[in-house]
Amino acid sequence: QVLFDAKIDIPARFKEIAPGGELRAQITLLNVGPPRKVDVTTTFIIKDKKGNVIIESSETFAVEKQTSFVKIFRIPPNLPPGDYLAVIEVRYENSFAVSSELFKVVGKVSLMRALQSNRILFASLFIFVILLSLVTYRMVSKIISKKR
Repeated sequence: QVLFDAKIDIPARFKEIAPGGELRAQITLLNVGPPRKVDVTTTFIIKDKKGNVIIESSETFAVEKQTSFVKIFRIPPNLPPGDYLAVIEVRYENSFAVSSELFKVVGKVSLMRALQSNRILFASLFIFVILLSLVTYRMVSKIISKKR
């Protein structure tokens, strides 16, 4: 008998997303029965916290032991801020597997939130401001010393 397990994992940087953005999720389908290649039907669903389906699509995958891929969900631009659930359902004959993970749709992403989510950009910006301040200080010091 073929049995399946499924896992959906949303990376931390996609746990909060703006309306109209792309939600990226790592999907893993695992055949936990005897290894043989079978076609499984996989349904991807985005639901609100009341259970209303926002997005739903299905695909068929050939799986022998395991397959992993990134699924991109295009979040509707008019989706109100709030908590949502990304769900994957895998079906093969009499076996059924489900996995889900929460994410949040937020309003406009503030500059501070964008900087916090990208530490490298924040560090680079900080270093640039320090260097610019030092260069400006030296130029002003030279101009003042020449006038004396």
